[in-house]
This record gives sequence, structure tokens and C-alpha cells, in this order.
Amino acid sequence: MKKVDFKDVMPYKAPLHFDCATLKLQGLEETGASKFWMGVTHFLPGGGAEYAY
Repeated sequence: MKKVDFKDVMPYKAPLHFDCATLKLQGLEETGASKFWMGVTHFLPGGGAEYAY
């Protein structure tokens, strides 16, 4: 894992999420990690995600 500064984190559109901010912290494009990726989601009041599984 590599350290990622918040100023360098880019938002992305997470499928089935609504009224939230999603940020991808680790992944192939961000840090070269190829076996996993990690993100953070901040849900606004009333926001959420649909269940997909």
C-alpha cells in the first residue's frame, strides 16, 4: 500500500450509490495495487446504496 494524500484523491461514481461522495484511495490507477482496491464513501442525510447481492 502507498500513502495517498487527500488532496490527490479523485472522486468516482460508485454503482448503486446515491446522495453521497465516493473517493477511491487505492487501486491500479491510483497506486499500482492490482489485487485489491479501497475507497471511502461519505453518505449525506438520506443517502444510501442499493443492495446488489
